[in-house]
Amino acid sequence: MIEIVAQRMAALGFVESAVEEMLELRPFTFRRSIHQPAYRRRWRPHGSLGLAVAFFLLQESLSLEDLKLLLGDQGIAAMHLQGFLEPNRLGIRSKVDLYPCMGSYFFTDSAFELDPWPEQVYWLGGDSYTLAYCTPRRAYARALDVCSGSGVHALLAGCPALGVDINPRAVHFGQLNAALNGLTEVKFVQGDACSATGCYDLVTLNPPFVPTPEGVAELYRTGGGTGEGVTERVMRRLPEWLSPGGLFSMATECPDGALERMRRWLGPGWGLAELRKFEFPIEDYIFSNILSSATPPELQEAEYERWLDSYSEYGITRMVSAQYFAVPNSGTWQSSRELPHPLGPRSSLTQAWLCALQAWNSPWPEDFVPRLKTPVFLSEDRALAQFPSEWAAQPLALDRDVVLQIQEGQPIHLIRDRQQLKYLGEQMVVSHWNE
Repeated sequence: MIEIVAQRMAALGFVESAVEEMLELRPFTFRRSIHQPAYRRRWRPHGSLGLAVAFFLLQESLSLEDLKLLLGDQGIAAMHLQGFLEPNRLGIRSKVDLYPCMGSYFFTDSAFELDPWPEQVYWLGGDSYTLAYCTPRRAYARALDVCSGSGVHALLAGCPALGVDINPRAVHFGQLNAALNGLTEVKFVQGDACSATGCYDLVTLNPPFVPTPEGVAELYRTGGGTGEGVTERVMRRLPEWLSPGGLFSMATECPDGALERMRRWLGPGWGLAELRKFEFPIEDYIFSNILSSATPPELQEAEYERWLDSYSEYGITRMVSAQYFAVPNSGTWQSSRELPHPLGPRSSLTQAWLCALQAWNSPWPEDFVPRLKTPVFLSEDRALAQFPSEWAAQPLALDRDVVLQIQEGQPIHLIRDRQQLKYLGEQMVVSHWNE
């Protein structure tokens, strides 16, 4: 019965781009409860779609008449049976959020919850959408989603999948969201992050990643002193889980230098790739996490100092928000590039990038003639590659002589600077032999 809610939202056009256009906010996951008055002026002229944004993403109370207009009697009954409706003096409020993501819908606990509790199920934040948007979407036979939370990544895998979470409330939300989207081949079980067995073509992870001192209880975000307690354990299990040709895809925030640590955890024979979105000043990062916790105002300064001491103990000087990939049996290589915060699906780009990385880190056919596949600006003293804005915010500086050799149609064995050629290939400035 709950699927009626998804059907009504789809009919309204309740999708990411519509929400962002209405709220004048990209990405809409950056919304803040203190900006409610501004959002209210923006959603009100938009009829039922505005009501959906207000009710499911802004925690606005609606009158019964407006709620009927939004959900209909069946939708109201389905929400009521789940215990998701809360009457108050202003009308009726949703106790949960509902997020659109890549054509599907996902219930979570509310991002505007004033008093977080340990079993709270994580809402869809910027990291959730990054993992959804950047994971290559190909024909996987079987997928595993670790720390599945609301179940979004298991349900987007597009194949039979298993979602595992230590939190029984998260398992319930995963099962509910499977029913909401009419998916029957995805199962959710309660268990430790490393409790799954079997072999998978895709393993996804959006771990609890915030480095926290002892005593911070929110399961969805606490990653231990380093922030990588769960991440390390999961990655050390990848050799057992991933099938040849499989893919590990993870969105996280972590201390700088993650690729080197991942190499230690996995050893040789793995390709590692990093898409860096942005960096956080440590002080701002700590304080934002304290403000989003249940720390009373009078204790926040002391808590801030406690966090600073903990970060100093673990040598954390910079935090990075990024998307990571690990590819087994593809040689030993690693690569990093910057990615603007994705505002829509980027899976075709990331798939093409991973293919380029694997090709340029395998034996090269000496007779191959590379060609430029990205617009390049040439002047007397430099060369710049200009990528689409969704893939790179700034032009990329290149070796002018190598670019000229490629423009002349030289085969690989005649190009003098092989390292620069490899760099151009890994950055997708030039084609590779599997294209």
